[in-house]
Amino acid sequence: LWGQILEVNNVKMLVNYGIEKLRFNRPVLAGDAVRLRPLVSLANLRGIAKAEIKVSLEIKDSPKTALDATVVFLYHFQ
Repeated sequence: LWGQILEVNNVKMLVNYGIEKLRFNRPVLAGDAVRLRPLVSLANLRGIAKAEIKVSLEIKDSPKTALDATVVFLYHFQ
């Protein structure tokens, strides 16, 4: 699912800075339809882009999400 959310071009180096506020709320059962919902915020740190992506993994017909987290990446461009 991640490849369908975000595409960044001309990246010299990508650093996976970590995951914050990770919560596993409910298991995903085999055959469940899921959807990953992102909310992206960017900050410029002197030529390095810091992307904080809040994601929720939703399960079809379930009021509760399976996962909530904030994924942080640092992008160094050419």
